[in-house]
Amino acid sequence: MSVGKARRALFGLLAAILIIFVAIPPKLSFAARITYFNILDNQGFKSVPYLIAGVDYVPDFNSDKADSTRIELWNLEYSTDNGATWVAPPNGTRVNTNFLWPFYMPLDPNLVSAKFRLIMDFDPLIGSRSHSEKVIGPYRILQPVDPTNFAATANDDGTVTLKWNDNSNMESYYQLTRYGPEGTQTFTVDNTMDYRGQLSYTDKQTDKKKATLYSYKLNAIVDQYNLPDNLRMADAFTLIKTKVPINILDASRFELNTSVLKIIPEIYVPILGNPDKAVVTGVQLDRQELALTTGESAALAATVTPADAGNPKVKWSSNNAAVAEVDSAGRVTAKQAGTAIILATTEVGSFTDACLVTVTEKAAEPGQNEPGLPPGSEAPNDIGEHWAKDGILKAVQAGFVKGYPDGTFKPDRSVTRAEFAVMLMQGLKADNEGAELAFKDKNQIGFWAVRAVQQAVQREIISGYADGTFRPNANITHAEMASMIVRAAGLNGADAPPPGFVDDADIPGWAKSPVFKALDIGIIVVNGLPDKRFEPMALTTRAEAASSIVRMLALGP
Repeated sequence: MSVGKARRALFGLLAAILIIFVAIPPKLSFAARITYFNILDNQGFKSVPYLIAGVDYVPDFNSDKADSTRIELWNLEYSTDNGATWVAPPNGTRVNTNFLWPFYMPLDPNLVSAKFRLIMDFDPLIGSRSHSEKVIGPYRILQPVDPTNFAATANDDGTVTLKWNDNSNMESYYQLTRYGPEGTQTFTVDNTMDYRGQLSYTDKQTDKKKATLYSYKLNAIVDQYNLPDNLRMADAFTLIKTKVPINILDASRFELNTSVLKIIPEIYVPILGNPDKAVVTGVQLDRQELALTTGESAALAATVTPADAGNPKVKWSSNNAAVAEVDSAGRVTAKQAGTAIILATTEVGSFTDACLVTVTEKAAEPGQNEPGLPPGSEAPNDIGEHWAKDGILKAVQAGFVKGYPDGTFKPDRSVTRAEFAVMLMQGLKADNEGAELAFKDKNQIGFWAVRAVQQAVQREIISGYADGTFRPNANITHAEMASMIVRAAGLNGADAPPPGFVDDADIPGWAKSPVFKALDIGIIVVNGLPDKRFEPMALTTRAEAASSIVRMLALGP
């Protein structure tokens, strides 16, 4: 056969194959599909029997796709109604990636069970694009949600009824601690793990002989699950003054004593006041809670009832004068960090009302020693040769971050989102009141951080998460810190990473521009960046936060 004939025969064969391939496309049975789908924890990458809301997990999967087939899109979704509707968990949707990106379940008391669905679109080098889905579950979802609406009611029989909303399905029991003149008492409400709704407990061990001020603390005991520190449920507190049961004998004695005293004005007037005016029936303060920083003072006002009481005088006292003291006019002065109860007691009848005072340390003025450090100490004693020593010293001197009473700084301890907001706003010396907060979890923000968060929201430094939460107690990541720092500095983002940067592909899309800018101008310092790795999802340390804010402030206005 000649070369020309052989060539024509080969072309004919190829043409026939092409015609057959076009006329008869590959069957769907040969399309790529998901063969395995599971959920792993984000630390040891082990399979989990349940998920804790707020904790990061990763989807694990396999498929039978060819090496030349690309995963064009994959979505992770969950359903709480057996597949009728599906929604993506936070961070649960990723495009054009095979990376197992962490996701977490929302903190929601009603979300206690869910199925999960993995969706993938495969794009082969030859052939048609294919679609595959795989469903697993249901998984139990554990919700470490704080109790809410904790309140006490004084009953006519002298007892106290405590009520609260149980929003978690994790606690083995609730523990109630009562603080009062008789000392500390502890009560439990058992078997509440799978119950969600209102709970109540009646304290029958109160003093029935006189009106007594009690403080109650409520905390959920989670002892069967390992919760990270940032998700441990917060304690709740409430104050209450009990009622005294009045019987007929008590009433007759009161009338008798009053009648006798009216006959002897020289005794009656100094004790009860003018006998022609009403007897005191109660007292109320103008506020029940007061927050001060050391050195600050504020005046409390007491209103005695009725308005025409014969003797409207009150006596002021503090149960912890080392924290907050009060003078004879009701002016409270904060002395040191801690809590104190300020009491106003009527001279007639010994009626009382109380105000809970919480005192926090005042930030140091530039150049002064840090509050809380030992007298004469110029620097924390645990930063030695730490890579961030210079930045920490400048931050302490600037007064927007402080050390601990034992003289340490704990540079490698993580920083929460609320703590970082406070550090940042104090560094900027923000003095505005800020914007009203609309976060779903705003009640979880400690009173010491509320104003700083409000200021950061007003300046558009903080916007929160897609689910409407702020997560004040979650540890802030490198990516979140960089984004807040760049917005606080009023800088525009950058389009490309600095040269030699090795893990820019791991930075979330929403954070790339501000992170690139922060790294390019040298604001952000994460562990000294020894190997050009930013580690966007790593938790920010106190040293990193302090050093980064110092560098931002050095840029000037």
